Amino acid sequence: MPPRSTGMEMYMPISILRYDVAWPNVDGRPKKGGSLMEKHQECYGKLFPSIESGESNVTHKGKVFSLRLERPGMAVTRREVGMDLRQWDECTGCPEFESCFKLSQGKITMELAVRNFAVFP
Repeated sequence: MPPRSTGMEMYMPISILRYDVAWPNVDGRPKKGGSLMEKHQECYGKLFPSIESGESNVTHKGKVFSLRLERPGMAVTRREVGMDLRQWDECTGCPEFESCFKLSQGKITMELAVRNFAVFP
C-alpha cells in the first residue's frame, strides 16, 4: 500500500529555490554562472499593457492585449479592450508562456493595486 498523501508534496522547500544554480544550455549541458534573468525573451511578462500612466485617448498596448479609454472631459465615455489572436497563438506556443502569463498577471494586478491605493490613501 502506497504511503498516504499529506497534501504538502507539491510545495517546494525554500532552501531549494536558489538563484545561483547552473541552468542548462540548449544541448543540455549546464552553463557556468547561469541565472534566471538571462534566459527570458524581451517580451517576457508584457502580455498586458501597462496602465501606470493612466493616459486617456491613447491606446495602451501589450504583446497581446490593448486598452483604450476615451475621455473627452472628466468622465470616461468609452472603454475599448482589444486582443491580437495571432499573437496569442504565437505566445501560447512559447516554452515560457506559463510563467510569462503569471508574471503578466502579477504585474497588472500590482499596477491596479498601486493605482487604487494612490487615489484613496
